Amino acid sequence: MSTLELDDVDAARRRSLQLANHARQERARLRHELHAGRLQLVDALEHPHAGGVTVYTLLCWLPRVGESTATRWLRELQLRENKPVGTLTARQRQTITAHVAAVRPDLERHP
Repeated sequence: MSTLELDDVDAARRRSLQLANHARQERARLRHELHAGRLQLVDALEHPHAGGVTVYTLLCWLPRVGESTATRWLRELQLRENKPVGTLTARQRQTITAHVAAVRPDLERHP
């Protein structure tokens, strides 16, 4: 490989790392906003950076929701734990938000 090709590869790697770091920062911001109650579940499910997060993980990010609660809710909804948010249908998103609102109405209120 020539020096020019190596420079192109290095630039592409740096760009990929920048994009990955940005995505991680956005997911961390999403987690923080959701846990603090400043973001509702319905908005989090539509967030562009939530696509690669599993539904289980997103539910665990809710305030006062642990692993067993998230697992129970997914079992009741007949969804697998490793289902990515980005693959949910509109109907599944609506079902999840309706179920959570029914069992935990306090999560739908903004502080």
